[in-house]
Amino acid sequence: MDYETLRRLQRTERNNADLASLPEDFYTQLAEYINSLVKEYKRTGSPQDIMKLENVIKISKDIFQRRSQKMLLHALRTLKENSNSAPELVEIEKKCYRDIVSSLEEMNGEFEKVLTGERPVLGTEAAEEASKALEKIEEIGEPAGEEQTLNSVLVRILQNVPKFVSSDMQEYGPFQPRDLVRLPEKEARLLIERGFAEKV
Repeated sequence: MDYETLRRLQRTERNNADLASLPEDFYTQLAEYINSLVKEYKRTGSPQDIMKLENVIKISKDIFQRRSQKMLLHALRTLKENSNSAPELVEIEKKCYRDIVSSLEEMNGEFEKVLTGERPVLGTEAAEEASKALEKIEEIGEPAGEEQTLNSVLVRILQNVPKFVSSDMQEYGPFQPRDLVRLPEKEARLLIERGFAEKV
């Protein structure tokens, strides 16, 4: 994975109404690429390096959001047209898509009962499961390992921060000024509010 490859994939995703075909290990490659950019910035502290990292993250989020929207639209079309056609998905996206379609089918079945005068039986637990299935789309492509997850917050440390234990019981720090780190949203927000960090 490199910058030009990522930009090409973004253009392909933008220019196609349907989900574009991605390498099966796209999210793994992306995580490794972002890790390499973080390491390079930590080594040099260069404004050019941080700018490149910021651009890569923006492009990655754009690709992810476009694919998320297309998955939802495809799932809705599948339900409406009673079709079994599957979009172009990489492996880690497929389970999420199946869960979304399944939840929509369940809701549709209960709505059909409403139209015949029956009361729906989709209770709180089932409704929560349907909601969770839709929320799972946010987890697609969440890369594992070395401080990298597209759903965490990237911050630049402004002051010395001692080692601390976060709400998820993970240890973070210590950090020094100019360190670029990913933190859970709650901890990142706390550091930003207290002037110890700024959002990248």
